Amino acid sequence: MAIGPAAGRQECHVIDLTSTIANTSPLKVGVAGLASRGRAVGQRLRAAGIRVLGFDDDVRTAATSGLRTVGTAERLAQECEVEIVAPDGEEAAALLEELLTFEGLAALRTIILIGALEPRRVQRLADAASQKGIALLDAPLDGGDDAILAGRAVVFAAGSQAAIGSCRPLFEALGRLVVVGEAGSGQIARTVNDLLRWANVLAIHDAFSLARACGADPSPIRDAVLHASGSNRALEEWGRVGIAAAREDIQAALLLAHESGASMPFLNRLDSLLASLDPDQMAGLFNLGVVDLSRPAEPAILPESDNMTDINESQEAVVNSGGNIG
Repeated sequence: MAIGPAAGRQECHVIDLTSTIANTSPLKVGVAGLASRGRAVGQRLRAAGIRVLGFDDDVRTAATSGLRTVGTAERLAQECEVEIVAPDGEEAAALLEELLTFEGLAALRTIILIGALEPRRVQRLADAASQKGIALLDAPLDGGDDAILAGRAVVFAAGSQAAIGSCRPLFEALGRLVVVGEAGSGQIARTVNDLLRWANVLAIHDAFSLARACGADPSPIRDAVLHASGSNRALEEWGRVGIAAAREDIQAALLLAHESGASMPFLNRLDSLLASLDPDQMAGLFNLGVVDLSRPAEPAILPESDNMTDINESQEAVVNSGGNIG
């Protein structure tokens, strides 16, 4: 199965599914991997009225997840109609490969991978699942735990259209669903999104460091830019994600570029540029140390007759704690 031009033109369908679910879903959903992301997904689905079971190899992680759990991965697969695999990389691959060896999975009809894994590996696993009569959906999430818990994540869903449709209640609970094509395309969409996001982070850092070097306060300038053509989500949500997460995303993109033979000169520099950033300097760039970063920024709009004095006075009340951006 090919991904990209050889696979034909794929349309992207965006469905805004952030409204509250009124009725309890009949689905019984399992979540494998109850670290941060899996725990947030399980709790969000349960809050939406969906029946959720969890499993994690680590007993303590399972016990502190806040979810009803089972003792083995096989038991989870046997009891659920849909199983969500939450981890990234080798941990996700191991869970998926083990899952496909289990027998007697009469109820299980769909597996959803919400973590990161190489696209071609996802394709192979989707083919193997299909041979057992199970649909594997490639549906990585954009958004951290706070976004997941608030139902504001974005789901890059790829795979069987029928399976995506049957899992709609799950995606409704998590936020916005974007259908991007065949299995593997979800991982590609996530990678493209990550590259653009971190490129924006670097641009923001340099642009507002320039503002500070010129003697200006970056904070009111940020408020103004949020209403102008230079606005982007990285600027809106500055301070929520650390550099370590950025470098993990870029390393995954570098691996994909190597496997596909794509020439990515900017990507090669992006990793080293991110490595050179000072997290403390980034945290204090906009005096956001005491701002509630769980909410989107709400910049003030001045009347046309006013100048920037009011904003500057309000900024004096904000304490620059130099807090942690992670």
